[in-house]
Amino acid sequence: MGFKIGDVANRSVLIKPNLCDLMGPELGITTDVALVEALVKILQKNGSSRITIVESNHWVSTAEEEFRRL
Repeated sequence: MGFKIGDVANRSVLIKPNLCDLMGPELGITTDVALVEALVKILQKNGSSRITIVESNHWVSTAEEEFRRL
């Protein structure tokens, strides 16, 4: 099992994880930061020219608060 990274060389990539929740990643609700970090490294290794991580606000916290917390 696995997945293939398409041709990302010289392309912009947007990642939208689920970070804005009080639940930990072990419950499968919030994306594990280690997964996002690994994906960024894979995209960089495959030549992505720009990687952007975006998140929306949640009723518990704002995306900005969650990025600071990480």
